[in-house]
Amino acid sequence: MVTAISAALLFSFHNFSYEYSHEARCYSLVVLLVLISTICFFNLIEKRTYLSIFYLGLVNFLIVYTHYIAGLVLVFQLIFLISLKEIY
Repeated sequence: MVTAISAALLFSFHNFSYEYSHEARCYSLVVLLVLISTICFFNLIEKRTYLSIFYLGLVNFLIVYTHYIAGLVLVFQLIFLISLKEIY
């Protein structure tokens, strides 16, 4: 037991493990934020309240802040809104 704890402590303070942990990305967080953004987007289309706009803006800000390439979600939401304007 003492050997396992000391090995875990040595590994956790090793320079390679520390640097690698900072390079890892939070892809599961990005997927969660994209799903929440989609829900907020369709909620905004349905209800059209200022609170819906606030929630969508907040979640989209967190998406771009978490991973810049996920900002494409905003582009597709804009394209969808433009296509809705042409239909109605």
